[in-house]
Amino acid sequence: MAGFIIRRATAADCEEICQLFQKQVSSGNKQTSPSPETLKKDGLGKLFHILVAEDEKCAAKQLIGYLFFHFTFSSYKGKSILLTDIYISPEFNKKSVATELFVHLCKIASEEDCARLEWAVREYDNERNEFVAISNATNIMKMESKRTISIDTDSLLESMAEFITRRATAADCEEICQLFQKQVSSGNKQTSPSPETLKKDGLGRLFHILIAEDQKGASKQLIGYLFFHFAFSSWEGKSIFLIDVYISPEYSKKSVAKELFIHLCKVANEERCGFLEWKVRENENEKNEFAAISNATNFMKEEGRYKFHLSKEKIMTF
Repeated sequence: MAGFIIRRATAADCEEICQLFQKQVSSGNKQTSPSPETLKKDGLGKLFHILVAEDEKCAAKQLIGYLFFHFTFSSYKGKSILLTDIYISPEFNKKSVATELFVHLCKIASEEDCARLEWAVREYDNERNEFVAISNATNIMKMESKRTISIDTDSLLESMAEFITRRATAADCEEICQLFQKQVSSGNKQTSPSPETLKKDGLGRLFHILIAEDQKGASKQLIGYLFFHFAFSSWEGKSIFLIDVYISPEYSKKSVAKELFIHLCKVANEERCGFLEWKVRENENEKNEFAAISNATNFMKEEGRYKFHLSKEKIMTF
């Protein structure tokens, strides 16, 4: 890599990263940008991570680009990475800086034993489209008919009758995995993580689970779950991604999914999140219902965004 190095950002880089944000605001590519204090407060190195490209030829070793990402968890595949933003200073955009940032990210994904690496891209996002070309990534919008949905985090208030929704704890992992097994048995999942994997890969840290619990039975069994994780947008700050939702079929008509979603909206409000986002296939009734009741924006339709997915096998080629 002639002339620059790639490394993890630290708190000391936040001022300079925000200067790169301001370049984009000035050029009209961003409307607003977080402050250095926001980057530090909202969890650099915890909630999200940044790779930076640093010019080595300059005496001051200035930053010439960044890549934002965070770890997440798939109830289908396990630990994963979501690439959320990338920027290269225009004067360096022909020097393979973006490619080297991406290769570095793939190495992190391999080291962390991540099952996949995913990112959203618009038609005109040159760097992210380049990643697709060099990695043979799968366009999951095209291959799996998924849409990405985003809403502003307004809470929706409605009472719950025969069940409650709450945050899951480690003690719930066995029962959550029983719900996974229901889906494996019905053919809706190919595999499912073990309770140990849920605990090891960061329940309450890397990802969070809301559960619905039947209050009528003496045993108070779990009847559904919703997986989500916090993320960070260099446009709007702290945010939430809804990853997976499942309701036991016998409860599918009792507004359980809706109440889990309402609970998630309340979490988003309490955490002062800028937006809440999720992907949905045409046949995913619950997630489509969320779009209907919340007046959410369909990013595929409104903004021409596509989601790309890099499997573990493809990641390991870098």
